[in-house]
Amino acid sequence: MRIMTRKKFGEPTDTELIENHPDNGCKIWHSCLTCPYQSVSITVQAGCVDDYPLGKASLIRDIRESVLAGLATQGFSVTILSEVFNMTNNAVRQAIYRYSKSVK
Repeated sequence: MRIMTRKKFGEPTDTELIENHPDNGCKIWHSCLTCPYQSVSITVQAGCVDDYPLGKASLIRDIRESVLAGLATQGFSVTILSEVFNMTNNAVRQAIYRYSKSVK
């Protein structure tokens, strides 16, 4: 879903952004415009920071785990997720496992 906002004077338009941005891709996919991972949608349900015993750090961990689990259920491999999130393969597996245990 794209939210339409009024552009401020001097802001580039979408076509100007496309023209001025080289489509070099990234380490995951060769082209930004044809990337199959760009249109992935994930629903994250996060609570209040006060509900978490360790505060902000544990809230961020829970959000990261739910995002990892959501992407894994959509078919992303552990290797891809570890590269994108800059984590080891084992850390990604553990996060997905912890999330699956907390949902049950």
